[in-house]
Amino acid sequence: ALAHPGWHASMMEELANIEARGVWTPVDAPPGTPVIPLKWVFRKKTNGKLKSRLVALGYRQVFGRDFNSSFSPVALGSSIRLALAVASQHNW
Repeated sequence: ALAHPGWHASMMEELANIEARGVWTPVDAPPGTPVIPLKWVFRKKTNGKLKSRLVALGYRQVFGRDFNSSFSPVALGSSIRLALAVASQHNW
């Protein structure tokens, strides 16, 4: 893919988008800390456009070494129904 000019342009566009949005800041890893690898994912769209994405291989992370906590927000169906009922009563 690196040799193909279309894929190379797509990769440079993805890197420019990442940099423009401030998705991450490159830093040096502390000594002895493993770095989470990255992978390029290539896809040819139905309209012929070449799309590439740079993704982190997060499945290689180890709890306690790469991260210490995780948070996954979940909304219960009953909570949503209650909020909708209150909003309906107050004409929100």
